[in-house]
Amino acid sequence: MTAGGYPLGSTTESASQGSKEEKMRFRALDLCCCAGGMSAGIAAAGFEVFGSDIEWQPHYPYWFKRRDFRTYTYAELDEFDYIHISPPCQQYSRASVLARKHGRVYPDLYHEAKALCISSGKPYTIENVPGSPAKGIRLFGWQFGLNIIRERIFESNIPLTDLGREKAPGKVKGGDFVTVAGSGKGNHQWEAAMGIDWADPEEIKEAVPPLMARFVADQIMTWLVNEQRLQTLATGAPMSTRCLDKKLLLI
Repeated sequence: MTAGGYPLGSTTESASQGSKEEKMRFRALDLCCCAGGMSAGIAAAGFEVFGSDIEWQPHYPYWFKRRDFRTYTYAELDEFDYIHISPPCQQYSRASVLARKHGRVYPDLYHEAKALCISSGKPYTIENVPGSPAKGIRLFGWQFGLNIIRERIFESNIPLTDLGREKAPGKVKGGDFVTVAGSGKGNHQWEAAMGIDWADPEEIKEAVPPLMARFVADQIMTWLVNEQRLQTLATGAPMSTRCLDKKLLLI
């Protein structure tokens, strides 16, 4: 299986700083993971990835536990160095506007997701769609060489760098980009457009492109490696964020 051309879990050509040995100390928890688009990018950045979702995810390619993210305790979150969550986006998505107008009600879990992340005291990222309460960098699928617009917001308590909000080199209506929405039955373009070849269409349309995810996860990994190096210099012993001063991250 591959993710955007990278073997799943590969650290080849990773943009994050740090040796393979330094990176292998870090574990990431991907909440609301779905089929694992975000997880694939996190793994490619060098993390050991664990996924969790309220629904069973038969195509998820890493360690997985079926569970409501709201049931995780501080002690359990403390076992990880990086927390990511992609709370349901239908409440804010343009794709569900018509359904909402006809009375469809979707869960609004952003605030609970953020509260959980903050309480963990760990580096975190929250991914969601334009129109959601998430505040952070904006990324687009086409910025990673993918044939999709796929605008997404990534909020974090760690400073993240974006790629600039340049105008997309084309339009969906003009046939320049693939639209990953609707039923998608028999649409094999989705796999190539998203860089995901292990999930079904319903799972793909909910996913974060792995190359986009890796861009974010590389920055979290760089922060962790640098923080670890600083603590090693200060104490003489390597540490992970499971031993970091939580007051630095409770923001």
